[in-house]
Amino acid sequence: MKHICTQMLCGLALGAFCAFGAAADAEKGVIVISTDGNQVEASFAAVDRIEIGNSGLTLERRNGENTSMSYSDIDKILIGSALSGLRHIDSNDQFAVWPTVTDGELNISGLPAGETVTLFDVNGAAVVRTSVAEGLNTLSVASLPAGIYIVSSNNKSIKIIKN
Repeated sequence: MKHICTQMLCGLALGAFCAFGAAADAEKGVIVISTDGNQVEASFAAVDRIEIGNSGLTLERRNGENTSMSYSDIDKILIGSALSGLRHIDSNDQFAVWPTVTDGELNISGLPAGETVTLFDVNGAAVVRTSVAEGLNTLSVASLPAGIYIVSSNNKSIKIIKN
């Protein structure tokens, strides 16, 4: 059922992509997030087409590079989203937080098990503090008021916006 829903959503998103055109939003594009936290991003200007097959999705770029993913490996497909600048989050030693604009959950990766992650508001007050497990972690920010926050761990910080 998930595969059928994914295919339907891809079809709707592809229609929206075609209707709005790539030239109107050069800073927006396609983001495919896999179930293991890896992500593939491409700006609309770089995308030639999105092929929706029976078993997976292929993102074809104008430079001839293709990225194929099985539907069972895809967690989310975002079409028309602002590109975050966090590309190829696939290194376990790279602290990464995405999406950088959210109204629900944050994904956090690249930290060793037991590492403390703190979410600060713009006044510098710690509003959330948690320890992470190894690998991909999620942190709910749904209950926080809209605003700008800083996600920090071990002297590394990333700004996020909570809608």
